Amino acid sequence: MKNLLNITRNNMKVIQYIKLFTYLRDTEELEGIQIFRRINRVRKLPKKFLIQIDKLLEGKEPDLEVEGVTYDQLRTKDGMRPIRAILFLDWVRTEPEAAFSYMAENAHRRAPIQPLNNDEKEELAAAIERLNKQVKVQPQPKPEVDKSKEDIVILDSETDNNSDSTLQNGAKSEEENTSDRQ
Repeated sequence: MKNLLNITRNNMKVIQYIKLFTYLRDTEELEGIQIFRRINRVRKLPKKFLIQIDKLLEGKEPDLEVEGVTYDQLRTKDGMRPIRAILFLDWVRTEPEAAFSYMAENAHRRAPIQPLNNDEKEELAAAIERLNKQVKVQPQPKPEVDKSKEDIVILDSETDNNSDSTLQNGAKSEEENTSDRQ
């Protein structure tokens, strides 16, 4: 019986393209070209990594570690999506210096946002109130709104050189529009 997520051909497991595509679209929330690029990268992975992607598509958690970096660490600490974490581990395998440099540079972005406790909320509210007293609020002008329901005529270079009489559909020249506004 054929498994929905993979099939076996000549005793080799095969990741179905449509299942990978659907997973990337629905679970990893990728779109269009991002999906195709990710699939292309997956195709180039060594067997060890492809087996982990197959496990993932079967609903199991991958168990992968490269150079002391684990799949679980990338998922929980760094917040990576599953297939991106596997691809990142491949990067650690092929270019460890670059991958570790990337991890170090982005370490500050990984800090989870914690909810404020009551003391912090009160302190923040007091600071906002002090700032509001210090800052003089300036009324903002209302933006102009186009009230015209006329078509916008785009003049080509030939029409630009001709007189205003070449304007079609009752459209007015720039000079006529300016004089109407005054």
